[in-house]
Amino acid sequence: MHALRQEILPPSGVEFATSLKLTPSTLVELPAPPNATTRHEFAARTLCNVVVARSSILRIFEVREEPVMPQVDDERERRKALKGTEAVEGEVEMDEQGEGFVSIAKSSGQSADVIVRTTTKFYLVREHRLHGIVTGVEGVKIISTLEDKLDRLLVSFRDAKIALLEWSPVVHDLITVSIHTYERAPQLMSLDSSLFRAELRVDPHSRCSALSLPKDAFAILPFYQTQAELDVMDQDQVHTRDVPYAPSFILDLPATVDQSIRNLVDFVFLPGFNKPTIAVLCQAQQTWTGRLKEFKDTTRLVIFTLDIVTQSYPIITSVQGLPYDCFAIMACPASLGGVVILSGNSMIYVDQSSRRVILPLNGWQTRVSDFPLPPSAPERDCNIQLEGCRATFVDDRTLFIIHKDGTVYPKVARNTRTVIKLSECDSLPAYGPIADMTFSLARNGERPVPELVAATGSGHLGGFTVFQRDLPIRTKRKLHAIGGARGMWSLPIRQTVKTGGISYEHAVDPYHSENDTLILSTDVNPSPGLSRIATRAAKSDVSITTRIQGTTIGAAPFFQRTAILHVVTNAIRVLEPGMLYSIGARGCHTHCTFAGPSDGTERQIIKDMDGNMPRPKIRACSISDPFVLIVREDDSIGLFIGETERGKIRRKDMSPMGDKSSRYLTGCFYVDSTGLFEKSLKSSVALNGATTTLQAAVNPGSSGQSLLLVRPQGVLEIWNLPKLALVFSTSMISTLQNVLIDSHDPPASSLPQDPPRKPQDLDIEHVLLTPIGQSTPQPHLFVFLRSGQLTIYEAHAGGQGSEPPATVRPSSLDIKFVKVLSKAFEIQRPEEGEKSILAEQKRVLRMFVPFVTTPTPGTTYSGVFFTGDRPSWIISTDKYGLQLYPSGHNVVHAFTPCSLWDSKGDFLLYSEEGPSLLEWIPEFDLNGPLPSRTVPRGRAYSNLVFDASTHLIVAASSLQARFASFDEDGNKVWEPESKRLSYSRTFTKKFEFATNEFINDMTVVSLETAGTENGTKEFIAVGTSINRGEDLAVKGAMYIFEIAEVVPDPAFPSKRWYKLRLRCRDDAKGPVTAVCGFSGYLVSSMGQKVFVRAFDSDERLVGVAFLDVGVYVTSLRTLKNLLLVGDAVKSVSFIAFQEDPYKLVPLGKDINSVCVTKADFFFADGQLSILTSDEEGIIRMYDYDPHDPESKDGRHLLLRTEFNSQSEYRASTLIARRMSDDPMIPQSKLVTGSTDGTLASLTPVEEHVFKRLQLLQGQLTRNVQHVAGLNPKAFRIVRNDYVSKPLSKGILDGNLLGQFEVLPISRQVDVTREIGTERTTVLKDWIGININLEQIPHKQNVNVEMAAQQITLYTSKTELALEESGLSYTRFEIDLQNKPEWYAPKVNPASKVPTIAYGGPIVPPNEPSPESIKLSESLILVEFIADLSAQGKLLPTDPVLRAKVRFFIDTVANSIGSSFGAVALRGESTQKILDAIEKIQTLLPDDGYAIGKEFTIADIAVAPFFARCEVFLEYDIGLFEEGTGKTAFQSLRTDPRFARYRKYWEDLQARESFKKTFDREIFRASFLKKIAALRAKQA
Repeated sequence: MHALRQEILPPSGVEFATSLKLTPSTLVELPAPPNATTRHEFAARTLCNVVVARSSILRIFEVREEPVMPQVDDERERRKALKGTEAVEGEVEMDEQGEGFVSIAKSSGQSADVIVRTTTKFYLVREHRLHGIVTGVEGVKIISTLEDKLDRLLVSFRDAKIALLEWSPVVHDLITVSIHTYERAPQLMSLDSSLFRAELRVDPHSRCSALSLPKDAFAILPFYQTQAELDVMDQDQVHTRDVPYAPSFILDLPATVDQSIRNLVDFVFLPGFNKPTIAVLCQAQQTWTGRLKEFKDTTRLVIFTLDIVTQSYPIITSVQGLPYDCFAIMACPASLGGVVILSGNSMIYVDQSSRRVILPLNGWQTRVSDFPLPPSAPERDCNIQLEGCRATFVDDRTLFIIHKDGTVYPKVARNTRTVIKLSECDSLPAYGPIADMTFSLARNGERPVPELVAATGSGHLGGFTVFQRDLPIRTKRKLHAIGGARGMWSLPIRQTVKTGGISYEHAVDPYHSENDTLILSTDVNPSPGLSRIATRAAKSDVSITTRIQGTTIGAAPFFQRTAILHVVTNAIRVLEPGMLYSIGARGCHTHCTFAGPSDGTERQIIKDMDGNMPRPKIRACSISDPFVLIVREDDSIGLFIGETERGKIRRKDMSPMGDKSSRYLTGCFYVDSTGLFEKSLKSSVALNGATTTLQAAVNPGSSGQSLLLVRPQGVLEIWNLPKLALVFSTSMISTLQNVLIDSHDPPASSLPQDPPRKPQDLDIEHVLLTPIGQSTPQPHLFVFLRSGQLTIYEAHAGGQGSEPPATVRPSSLDIKFVKVLSKAFEIQRPEEGEKSILAEQKRVLRMFVPFVTTPTPGTTYSGVFFTGDRPSWIISTDKYGLQLYPSGHNVVHAFTPCSLWDSKGDFLLYSEEGPSLLEWIPEFDLNGPLPSRTVPRGRAYSNLVFDASTHLIVAASSLQARFASFDEDGNKVWEPESKRLSYSRTFTKKFEFATNEFINDMTVVSLETAGTENGTKEFIAVGTSINRGEDLAVKGAMYIFEIAEVVPDPAFPSKRWYKLRLRCRDDAKGPVTAVCGFSGYLVSSMGQKVFVRAFDSDERLVGVAFLDVGVYVTSLRTLKNLLLVGDAVKSVSFIAFQEDPYKLVPLGKDINSVCVTKADFFFADGQLSILTSDEEGIIRMYDYDPHDPESKDGRHLLLRTEFNSQSEYRASTLIARRMSDDPMIPQSKLVTGSTDGTLASLTPVEEHVFKRLQLLQGQLTRNVQHVAGLNPKAFRIVRNDYVSKPLSKGILDGNLLGQFEVLPISRQVDVTREIGTERTTVLKDWIGININLEQIPHKQNVNVEMAAQQITLYTSKTELALEESGLSYTRFEIDLQNKPEWYAPKVNPASKVPTIAYGGPIVPPNEPSPESIKLSESLILVEFIADLSAQGKLLPTDPVLRAKVRFFIDTVANSIGSSFGAVALRGESTQKILDAIEKIQTLLPDDGYAIGKEFTIADIAVAPFFARCEVFLEYDIGLFEEGTGKTAFQSLRTDPRFARYRKYWEDLQARESFKKTFDREIFRASFLKKIAALRAKQA
């Protein structure tokens, strides 16, 4: 088998951090927003950069100081804030809603002293997943810092590498200056070097850095700081003058400094010295608690100077006799001097004269050390353990100690009492290590969703973290009446105000944003389309006020939101919105404004004509008041502008853009709300100027507008408005280059139109430029290619490179677009030339829809929703950047943000479930690739299980208690005599264990019981260890719990309460380290044995089998009757369980000594493998193959692959997913949770796909520049003594392969050409794997109503197709003998069933909507449903297979279809039925369904015939000769010639859709009645 490992979530938390000035933004103040008021004129500024790292993730943040925006919610406070702004002459009075006023004549300025409050926040700049484990990050200055004033970043890695990185403004990212590797140093050749972690330190004056190596050595990397240092270089080394560092070297401390420097503990550079000076903490004589009587204070401090030029290292200070548990050393500021040493129980200050001062922090210090205490040291009543803590100086005299539980202890080097107040400005969210995880089922509103629950965190920061795949939303209400399958727009239309005979809009109130007042929706059926205008009615319903014929292409508020700009396929309209009303009492804080009854009066209509000839239909548009852009089906465009004085629009002259025949694929407007374009615009001609005088008066601070257009040849152009000046042009967007800059080219020439251009896969289908973000949205460019590639760029100032362009335009935008996300989607497109109504209905619109939402008070997101068959939310957060979340729908046809119901967090969305009003679930955090919700519990949990019967999570945790020692009987024999001495205890919810008992494993097992009808029940099995100290052997116990419902406490709102009830406890002689279950049996490990036990009489465990295995069992996993045993020493064993007789049978085992922390089964396509992980994060894949000679008849498991994931995981869960309805072996996926917080998956990969992707992986390793110059292949290779060559083939690196999506298209083509394949083939492979990783099927819901009668053959076909398609439909039973009067005139004039009403609003079945399409004839309906199906498998796309389907259906109709009536109703021989079935049987393949493995409409066509034939033959019901029916039935059951028919019929009957749609007894009774009537008529 082959697999792909991919990180779903990166490591969580921060392990290393440093502050520096890395990016140019730290050198300048950020500009105030263009619309900033006096209150906000304080410019935000970037104080510094913070670089953080954990495992293989590196993040760069800006730390910004910003003004605090006022949040004035109270009406009184709001009015107070507006005091002094009363209207003056010529101004309109403030209305009751407090929307302010507009000054036309005069204005009055107010000035006052404003106290600006500021806050400090993190903003993500860049994130990288590295191909190495970071062990240190430091800022460093090099000689180039003298020129650009920027620091460089130094990063060290676990495999003894140092990378020097710097920020490049050209690519807006880190670039690698140099990489220094020491992995071939002699110190790295030792056997235990893999256990060593290289640590990085940098001299405070950046003169050199030091990387610790095994065997007490440093790798020293000197840096040049002045030009004088470069000038002393030899003349023959001119080629090295641009290198910022001198040659590095290895410093062996025992050999070159002092031979007593051994067993290095920690080291640090000291400030204030003329030459680099290092303080080293070491232990020449190592000891531990058991040897304190012999060796106690063994730590030594040595301070020496590095003279790099003369290669001499004199010792300045040496201090001995420090406590043995010293673990860290800190350099004091130069003004204080000396060092601070941290030990587990104290702090020690050593000054420059070697004087030592100790501060004990608990009672253990005097018991483990003879270090002299100060004579006047008071007895402090504190109990602080410093193990695992960090410390830092925040100023010259103040030291902060950060405990491992997050507590901060300030220490001040003063004799006076000082009060220190800490206030949190901002934080980086993290959930920490994953101890265990399980899948559970939750509900988002009424919608069930799977979620992953993980036990995360440690100490009092522990609890649960809940992850969901899709962005969590809930439905607030269904709005079927408005339709909207082709588009929806929720619009804020404002009242007009007249003064001096002129109408204009209200000024926007900064404390109250306007809500939407109406919804415009459109559908394509009934042809030629229908649009509706709906407003909010009483009781929160909607009422449709206007219906307009035609399909709407786009709509938006216009003329300062006093009219509706409405674009249809052949015209542009300006619509009057009608009167506006206001609901709500005066003085009430909440108001609702909505449009009253409107007749859709057209203020103006411009038909899109070329003289008297109609132009091609409008296919897209973009509206930005006062501009309108339309794009026609022939790729021509039209540009219109609104005249505010007249309230009408006119065509705008486009002559500056080139000739009239110019063609454009797509375009959009951009409003410069961030001020980036205004700041970056360079022009030698005047471009500013308002469109009209009135508009300039109404919107004096309005943002500039631009027009983006994409030409067919792949050129992106940005035109400044209103004068249409070209300010940006680039052709690099056609290949999705990583950075787009202005080429300064003139407008691109048009391509020849004869012959007409056909669409290309690499055509840009949609483009959008809009600001997205959280606190400070930034412009992002969204690009979607016709092939399904989605790419997002972020706009930044400074687009000019180091070389000036050859030609310079009069106007240009000095910006660049930097790629931040690229993702490929699988796109299904109907036949290009098909223009039918059905083809238009099936067409999926893929569009970018921007939105602004406020899910919770104080939190606002600007984002984009991507509609279509891969619907996604695209948002950007301050701390984790751009994220793309699936919406959880199969398809979204239309989307719009909606505030019609007074909420800024609502969305209107038309999906397969129809139109719905949605909202985000606010409890979820969007700072990560998966939406997450934290459930803090104040303690860390070690085990989790999900009980499916009650939907409850059962968790186990350990708490700290006072340490005590116990005897054989469990009695305390010793406990600490002081409160200042420390510490453990374990419990589960509602059940507490003994103080010295710990839970090792917990799982849900199904055991036999007499208390249920089926004889089995799920119980909670818990295995524990009882620790009684070092002198007594560890014991254990096995517990069986059940979850029992109890009477709830009326004081709490929960309606149902549960508790854990102990059913059985079984003591063990050793620790029970792992538990699992077979069907009906419990499997547990005790010491070196594995036991299989049965639950006897619901009260005790009875052993049925056991087996001696390994040394210490760490993992147990079962699959049917197979058992995997992971061992801490003996690797993994593969065992089978048999019941007759009861026995555990060893099948195979790994013969190597490996510490297995987790073992899991892995299976797909009929193949089974075994996956294990060890403490170093190495994943191994084994095969059990008795036919391979190397396996020794299967006794040895064959090691096929080793993959270094670099992070140990102790939590894993297996997901089995059936790729189709085949009941055979499903495909599995393994999800793992690591101790560093990484969430990863292992997914099976088919052989042919694996070979292609492995070749691609090699190309990406060699031909792509990786961050810090690291080698991805070396990062994953495992070197051991068991194999001569690394077993690296078998598991693909998903992190590396994911970089292929980000490459420019030209690079993708080059890379795939090298491996002899095509770019599209590789992308299809990658998309297929990602679909398997992500896809969770959702039932599709389309407005389908079916009138039917249950017993008819034709109804059965249609209903069977509906069930198979996953469509939701409404069924209405029609009595054919007594049909309703309305049925024929309103539904089916032929009065036949079945009939489907498709589309339109949802109405009662007996009141069919005139807007829905009525369809009939069962075979037509079946094919129609297949076209609508989300799965798309009922009717194959392959033309040959489609022909086979239709041929099969035709054969069925002409054979068994005609024979059915002849035999049953006309009394002909039953042999006709047998002959027809035999004929159909000849068309069937050897296995599967009618045309292969997939179920299609061919099977739907024949299944109802077979069902009815079986019934009337078995029961001898028909006009044929009595007894011949049963004879024919027996032939079908027993005759060998019908063997294939029997297997095929069993497969059809086994499908859930058939079981739901065919009731054997109802048909039998109905057919008996019908035959009896026919016999009576014949008589």
